[in-house]
Amino acid sequence: MSRTVSATISTGAAQDVTRPIYLVRMGWDTEVRACTFGADIVWNSETWTASGLEVTGIDSEGGALEMPVGDADPWLDLVTDEEPLNRTILVYEHQTDYTVSPAVSDAVLIFSGFMDKTVIGKSIRMDLIENKLIKTFPPTEINRPVYNYLLTPGEQIIWVYELITVN
Repeated sequence: MSRTVSATISTGAAQDVTRPIYLVRMGWDTEVRACTFGADIVWNSETWTASGLEVTGIDSEGGALEMPVGDADPWLDLVTDEEPLNRTILVYEHQTDYTVSPAVSDAVLIFSGFMDKTVIGKSIRMDLIENKLIKTFPPTEINRPVYNYLLTPGEQIIWVYELITVN
């Protein structure tokens, strides 16, 4: 399937060095839409707020999100007030550069997954787990099965040609 790309994407891809703009949708109690651009972006009829976020190391297994810790930044309060573990996160990419407005560019979903371990230091680093990995292994734990019906001692069971007595 072919697709015609916009002039903005073509210009951005032709640069010697490009820095993609990321749009990040985080599933907190109240959804947060943030971008890595220096100003708010309106895309898909939604406003993505300039945030100071930095997306690092996104690949097929996961990635990381760096959040600033400052008086004007809401991230520390958000991470400490609401547990980030297992909350959804989507990352879209604008392939453009910072000299061109991203408003005419189209974003592409590059990551769908869950927030994971969070470390707070000079910045907040949050690991991200790709959605496909969650489906192949439970995100928290595996518990032993619970049996609701147990035989009482002395009951007998016929198993093939044998009579078994429960101890």
